[in-house]
Amino acid sequence: MWYHYSLDIQFYSFLETIHTYTLKKHWLIFLYSCTTIAMKNLLKKLFLSAGILGCWFVLYHLENSVKAEYTTLDVNAGIHLWAENYSMELQGAYQYAHTKNITTQSSIENADMMWLLLRSAMAKMIVNYATTVLGKTPDTTLSCNFMDIMNETTDMQMYIKLACQLGLMGQGISSFNPNGKVTRAEFGTVLSRALYGMANNWGNPYYMKHLRALKNDGIMKDISMPNAHEIRGYVMLMMERADQWETSTATVSTQNVVQVSSTSLGKIIWATGGMTLYVFGADVAGTSNCYGQCAINWPPLLVSNGMKPMGQGITAALSTTQRTDGSMQVTVNGMPVYFFMRDMAAGDVNGQGKFAFSGTWYVVSPAGQIITTAQTTGY
Repeated sequence: MWYHYSLDIQFYSFLETIHTYTLKKHWLIFLYSCTTIAMKNLLKKLFLSAGILGCWFVLYHLENSVKAEYTTLDVNAGIHLWAENYSMELQGAYQYAHTKNITTQSSIENADMMWLLLRSAMAKMIVNYATTVLGKTPDTTLSCNFMDIMNETTDMQMYIKLACQLGLMGQGISSFNPNGKVTRAEFGTVLSRALYGMANNWGNPYYMKHLRALKNDGIMKDISMPNAHEIRGYVMLMMERADQWETSTATVSTQNVVQVSSTSLGKIIWATGGMTLYVFGADVAGTSNCYGQCAINWPPLLVSNGMKPMGQGITAALSTTQRTDGSMQVTVNGMPVYFFMRDMAAGDVNGQGKFAFSGTWYVVSPAGQIITTAQTTGY
């Protein structure tokens, strides 16, 4: 029989809590019963001991069998429903995802809408979303080799590698953990990177700025349970909302992305949110020469297509330049600007004066002038 359930992440967490409590409760009842029977047994102490050991033996196997069954259910997290038993919102999310090739399943019944999301599946979904919907292009010069994906299909290995080459998953690690279950924090971080670039990368904890940005734009409605396991159907729904957000913001002519703040180097330009921006000595006006590993260490400041960047207290000319993947990078007096991965908090200037990737990196004044003063503190 098929049942109609209105399931979300909180419901799954509730089920896990109830299951754990119920399982423990049954253990206690069973153990109590076995011990009581054995204690009342008037046979010799040998039989009494054997009775208790027998009860423990049965309990041990009962526990393992229940755990095995629950683990299987937890990995699959699957409840198949007929199409009419899904909410209209989730039916629409499936139709959107299928149209955009985010899911290749030909029917909603086969799309595993209520199953937990695994990292390998997230790689495939985010690659199709980033390339098909956002028009991003992977940097194929990145090797992105992982030791633990050889048992995946050739198709899935390709998607995992592409997710890394897009700068969305797997940076700086050698094991991808393809069968790991994805949390809301992990998915939110990946989706945020696809939408906003690296601007939200330096939160504490790491996912907080990503999730807040998604919530502020109406993409991720609930961020109160970041460690809850993410569900495939809601991933499709959030991608649909993100696409709607992209479409709506395309009609807006400006976007505030930079501001002026005081640091040990004087007044410099920050990205909105507090992270320092740098120019790259190997760039030329209107063109970025920072790609591959360079763009991982020094992520570009991006805006949505069609946006004109604006800033408070900035007298320099703000504009954009198109990167090779089609994304739009902010420029200050024509020079592309970047973050630095070693800046961990607002006001850090750890990249000042560093020579890396054939060029020197400097902060910029509100007038767009390069500040070459050496940093006095930091990395």
